[in-house]
Amino acid sequence: MLAGDLGQLVSIPVASLAKADGEPIIAAIEGGQTVHGIFGASSPFKTQGHSWLLAAGENDPDDTNDYSVAKAAVSVIPDPPVASFTYAPTAPNTGSPVQFTDTSTGAPTEWAWDFGDGGTSTNQNPIYTYSSAGTFSVSLTATNGGGSDTESMDVTVILGAALDQAFFIPAAALAAGAEGSFFQTDVDINSNSTAEASYAFLWLPRNTDNSTPTQSETFTIGAGESVRYENVLAEVFGAEPDVAGALAVLSNSTNLNIMSRTYAVSAANPAGTFGQALPGVPASELIMQGETKRITFMSETDDLRANLGCVNGVNDSVRIAVNMYDDGGTLLETRNMDLGPWSNNQFNRIFQSYAPSNGYVDVVANKDGAAFYCYGSVLENGSNDPTSILPTEYGADTPFVTYFIPAAALAAGAEGSFFQTDVDINNAGSAMTTYQFLWLPRGADNSAPLTSDFFTLAAGAGARYENVLSEVFGAEPDVAGALAISADSAFLGIMSRTYAVSAADPAGTFGQAIPGIPGSNLIMQGETKRIIFMSENDDLRANLGCVNGVNDSVRIAVTMYDDTGAMLETKNMGLGPWSNNQFNRLFQNYSPTNGYADVSASKEGAAFYCYGSVLDNGSNDPTTILPQ
Repeated sequence: MLAGDLGQLVSIPVASLAKADGEPIIAAIEGGQTVHGIFGASSPFKTQGHSWLLAAGENDPDDTNDYSVAKAAVSVIPDPPVASFTYAPTAPNTGSPVQFTDTSTGAPTEWAWDFGDGGTSTNQNPIYTYSSAGTFSVSLTATNGGGSDTESMDVTVILGAALDQAFFIPAAALAAGAEGSFFQTDVDINSNSTAEASYAFLWLPRNTDNSTPTQSETFTIGAGESVRYENVLAEVFGAEPDVAGALAVLSNSTNLNIMSRTYAVSAANPAGTFGQALPGVPASELIMQGETKRITFMSETDDLRANLGCVNGVNDSVRIAVNMYDDGGTLLETRNMDLGPWSNNQFNRIFQSYAPSNGYVDVVANKDGAAFYCYGSVLENGSNDPTSILPTEYGADTPFVTYFIPAAALAAGAEGSFFQTDVDINNAGSAMTTYQFLWLPRGADNSAPLTSDFFTLAAGAGARYENVLSEVFGAEPDVAGALAISADSAFLGIMSRTYAVSAADPAGTFGQAIPGIPGSNLIMQGETKRIIFMSENDDLRANLGCVNGVNDSVRIAVTMYDDTGAMLETKNMGLGPWSNNQFNRLFQNYSPTNGYADVSASKEGAAFYCYGSVLDNGSNDPTTILPQ
């Protein structure tokens, strides 16, 4: 086949068609055009924009015996295209679609797009979503039969401009850990809004400059709905092991309740224990410049080990001072954690060199504009099950304060479990404090509760009460209830753990960590709090416990919802003075994968506290879900 450019002359070799005597022949082009002339070794012929077939032969009326025809195909090659394109919107956001439109001339038949971040397309007018902010060199190569042409331009993508509310999940993993463990993370997002909300995840790899983080697609959630992302790093970001870091959630709403669980899985137990529950911390509740927060119950023993993790909540570097203390308040060491923009890191086995049974850390950053969050992660060495220890929240600074530990036990539980409670008390004040325990049996009228001896604790010191009901009150099984601690200081950091023990594992898992709640931080009359991540399935079961914080009766309305926000049932928990109770397997009749409960009390003067307790059916290990 002979080829020529559209509208240009093409040379057609027809030497074999010419008569020796030079008589004229006719060149007939199939398609309607006829050309007369003498054709030599090669003859010019102008194409007209199509593919033609040239037929050349003798046309001598005096010689009827030697008429012959030969044909040569002529293929017309079009001009190469001139590539060009547009995109909209002109200032796209991460997580939102960008429409690219081909405006090339010259009738291209193939398109090859390169979006500058590794993404490609062969569609003529593709739609593409950027997961990261930045300026990307986008190119289009347009091709037809005549060749190809490439056009490039820079596209600047803005980080989540429409999603201006940030929540931080300080730890997320799909990775092997210490002692042969392997961890992954689930996330539950619940909307407490009356309108639809939008949100997107940011992936913040550990110890990395995350000033331009990878952002997921933008999701929507209806009013009252809950969405669970199981193994969130794989589901949302397509991650594969081994990756560890933190997550941020950007939203156009402040009314999101977010809870995560990071848990150990194994071939023998692919569902894992429930693991450590970490809330999504709103940016407004981060630890700010110059503010010191204390994390207690940090143990390094044969049974337990403690890690400390922190996430940077601003797009600038920060140095966090981590001051480590033993239970006497003696400073052991100061370590600095340097974090890049929106980065995070973890000090594993932070007290390994000191092995305190109840050490603690103070965390602080002094750089202008600093905003960060730290948490403790205490793991049981046998199961590798982690439990979160959140920074201590103190109440109103009053001369006398009552703190409430909503659950304490020395008793058999469901599914063959047996539970006991340890309590850690730390004095963050500047003077010695005096305190005593009050024992509040479950379901009883505790208007005249049993009280312990008085204890004293020096400034900066800590005390641990292992199996507190036995150690302080001489209790024997089976007893369950709550504890109150009356003190002359508003600066006690109190943490408890209630955990399952067995003959095979007398140390137990770490269990559920429940802080001592100052009376001023209780849920007050007319206030509604939400407890999410309440599951009932083959692997998990959920209980809900409440304690009455006043010396008067109260009725707490517990309104249960499924993941669509549909109300399932309202149950009332009537509590006597300073009493407490628990609804076991609250969602057993409904079995939602991510139900939730709203708790409130309308009686004048009501003050109470409720919490969720989600247990792994295999180990009976409980994990606390605090109200939001």
